[in-house]
Amino acid sequence: MLGVLAIQTQHLAEAVTLIAEAVTENPNIAAAHRNYALALHNVGRKAEAIDCYERSIALEPTFCDAYVHLAGLLVEVGQSERALSWCDEGLKLHARDPFLHLSRAVALRARERLPETLISCEKAISLRPTCAEAWDKRGAALQELGRPQEALQSFALAVELRPDFSAAYHHAGLVYLQTGQFSPGWELLEHRDQARRDFGRARWHPKTHVEGVRVLLHSEQGLGDTLQFCRYASLVAACGAQVTLMVQQPLLGVMKTLCSGITVIADTPNPPPSDLQCPLMSLPHAFRTSATSIPAKIPYLAAERRRVIEWRERLGQSGFKIGICWHGSGLPAAVGRAFPLGALAPIAQVPGVRLLSLQKGLGIEQLKQLPQDMCIEQLGPQFDAGETGFLDTAAVMECLDLIITCDTSVAHLAGALGRPTWIVLKHVSDWRWLTDRDDTPWYSSVRLFRQSSPGDWEGVFDAIRGNLANRGSA
Repeated sequence: MLGVLAIQTQHLAEAVTLIAEAVTENPNIAAAHRNYALALHNVGRKAEAIDCYERSIALEPTFCDAYVHLAGLLVEVGQSERALSWCDEGLKLHARDPFLHLSRAVALRARERLPETLISCEKAISLRPTCAEAWDKRGAALQELGRPQEALQSFALAVELRPDFSAAYHHAGLVYLQTGQFSPGWELLEHRDQARRDFGRARWHPKTHVEGVRVLLHSEQGLGDTLQFCRYASLVAACGAQVTLMVQQPLLGVMKTLCSGITVIADTPNPPPSDLQCPLMSLPHAFRTSATSIPAKIPYLAAERRRVIEWRERLGQSGFKIGICWHGSGLPAAVGRAFPLGALAPIAQVPGVRLLSLQKGLGIEQLKQLPQDMCIEQLGPQFDAGETGFLDTAAVMECLDLIITCDTSVAHLAGALGRPTWIVLKHVSDWRWLTDRDDTPWYSSVRLFRQSSPGDWEGVFDAIRGNLANRGSA
């Protein structure tokens, strides 16, 4: 119990030590293993936490709570199929537990089984109609199924049940943005993660017309978000502020080309002194951005000229050079955006085309499984190998005729550089690409290719191949 109290008061390392002692004293108490798993999860020891949840269930198969927590953790670490199996095991004993059905919905969504996700959400709601989380998850499933109005109704019911449900407000904001309703979208987006950092400073707003005020702008989500919204830093500077832009370490080098007069630093818990602060993704709301007022001066980032010269010499002038990126992060928000590398086979067969891999991290292993007649050039182990990434990527992009990429940070970098880019999107794409259009107001050099139905990458790449042939560029 001391360990549980330590968890509740955020003394997490102490919690691990205390509950470990309890488990050592008596290794046959299911609840102790469940609490130990919770403590381990909180300090980032996820593999050990999974083992402890499974031990808890082995000791007490009717311990429903352990199934729920285990499934959530497995989805978090990218093992959604395993999470689904545990949910199904738990439901054999607890068929009327709404939270197990909800956990199953989360696992199904991670597997892109959206119709089944909706069914599980609705089963949870039938068992507990007052469960705000179930209405929220139902809304998310409806949005991904391309049913935005029903999704908004579901989110509205979630916040009616729980007026302080920040996630549901946020998710509703994403639907409004996806459908081009920017005003309510940006406003509701302000409900995202209420644990956002403010560094003890008040929020900056365009009405703050104090010449020379020091403003800290800081990233808060993924690399792609930072690349997309850093454009607003120059607008803040134009208001007379002295701007410091704090970004993720991998972006530090390329961000230093953003705008003269803006100081760019790597993310730190202790930034330099400033008078005011603002998260990057709050700036569109602050500037009341509409679909027609997006700051779209392209390019707003640049590659290092020295690197461009070096890569141009190395790559040579032959062929129609296409940079490719097929996989983004493994985060739950990126589910469904990656396409299999083999889907590019029709492009590889176009005469004169050279495919060059811009891929880093996840997905790179697919290069070992290529068909024998499919050639993809790799850029070597030193490609963006430093602590500050994207400098080589930006330089290589300047040497390419076209970039074909999934929805990931590479797409945003290419757009910010003003390079010809074709972004491949899943059937219902992320909010920023809107719906039913093949261009984007965020990047003038970008063209969008969307799946006509869920999972139809073959149709997308057939269309891309046809467009390449029609260009006559290869």
